[in-house]
Amino acid sequence: MTPEVLFNILWTEIDFDDHPVNGGHSPTPQGELEVPDCIEGVVSLNDERVRLSISADVLALKEEVMRQGEMEVDSRPHHVFMVTKDAVEFSRSTMQEIHGLHKWSIPLDWLDSGSGVDAGPWFPAFQQSLQSISEMDDFAAEDVSATVPLRQELRNWRERFSQHLPDWTWHLEVDNKPDRCGWYIRAPENSDSLFTIFLGHGWDPAAARVESGFFIFERAPEGELDRTDESRQNLLDVARTKMMCSNGGLLHELATKVGAADDWADSTKRISLQPMMPAELYPPGMGLWPLLMGRSSPGLSSLEMVTWFSSMMEPLLPALENFNSQ
Repeated sequence: MTPEVLFNILWTEIDFDDHPVNGGHSPTPQGELEVPDCIEGVVSLNDERVRLSISADVLALKEEVMRQGEMEVDSRPHHVFMVTKDAVEFSRSTMQEIHGLHKWSIPLDWLDSGSGVDAGPWFPAFQQSLQSISEMDDFAAEDVSATVPLRQELRNWRERFSQHLPDWTWHLEVDNKPDRCGWYIRAPENSDSLFTIFLGHGWDPAAARVESGFFIFERAPEGELDRTDESRQNLLDVARTKMMCSNGGLLHELATKVGAADDWADSTKRISLQPMMPAELYPPGMGLWPLLMGRSSPGLSSLEMVTWFSSMMEPLLPALENFNSQ
């Protein structure tokens, strides 16, 4: 495993909304990748945007967080990760105790798809730390909220649908939205676009939590920017939206197949695509970010969710392939 590969894994673990306000969203390190000496089984990786630390030793990780906190002020956010035998969710008290600790641990076998973990000579202390993980992770019951089968489910979905989205970047969305948990999938960096797909679970935040499949194909309307350095991509996406919604465009074709008028894009009401697909079109005239959104029935199994996500994504593939080829 190279430092760049580990950086890629850890960057994906950062909530999409927690990305730094400066720099790109790509999991490729931006600028020089710094790999300070491994201290007590903790590996740190820093690029121009973030500082990342990971360990299988919780006490060593606490000490490293304190050590970095005592260093001179660094404006880059510091994200901290634990490696455990299985995916676990840490209690709020544990996350407060280790500033910057991520909600979910990273299972050991995610760091290498082969028979063992080849950490390489650049972090032998980390490799030794990984090898020391026992059959039962050494956490007190009050420190761990639960095992997280959702972690494996999300991983399976990514492996299943990545084939349709080459070079799109996948980013977890865990706690920053009140109505969803899953993946934000961003158009390839070389496409010069801010188009994203959300694929995961959704629920009504104002009601008892009943989860269903949730899928969104969206972009920002003109002038609605999260960051001022994305104005060029925003304007290009406005042009892409017009092409998709005009005669001959994919969204226009979907709308007119269910009986919408040619000027449907100027409408301020959603358009149901049933029974063709379990989704609704959001005309640009509504001034909202989504262009297409769908929710499954609640209570689907993970395998049934894969089938449902396929029914959402496959009609969009001609448009998605245009992003892949740019």
